[in-house]
Amino acid sequence: EFRRVLFRSLAAMLPHIDRLEGLSREALHDEYVSALATIGQRVRVELAGSEVIGTAVGVGEDGRLHVIDECALSHHIDTGDVVHLRPA
Repeated sequence: EFRRVLFRSLAAMLPHIDRLEGLSREALHDEYVSALATIGQRVRVELAGSEVIGTAVGVGEDGRLHVIDECALSHHIDTGDVVHLRPA
C-alpha cells in the first residue's frame, strides 16, 4: 500500500516538475519568489548572536533573503530563523 501511494504521489508531481524544468533560470526564480508568503512582510531574522528587524523585500538568485531594516539599511541574509511580525 505504501508503495502504491508513493507511486501515485510521484506520478502526480511529474507534470509540475516537467513544467518547472522547462523554465529559464529567471522565470524559475520569479515563480519561486511569487510563491513566498514572506516577501512584503515585516520580519525578525534571528542570526547567530544578533537579529535584523525590517521588511522582507525579495530573494536573490543566490537564495539570500533581502531585508530592509528600520534605518533603511539593506541586509542580504543567507542563514537565520525568520519570524513574521504583526503589523505595527
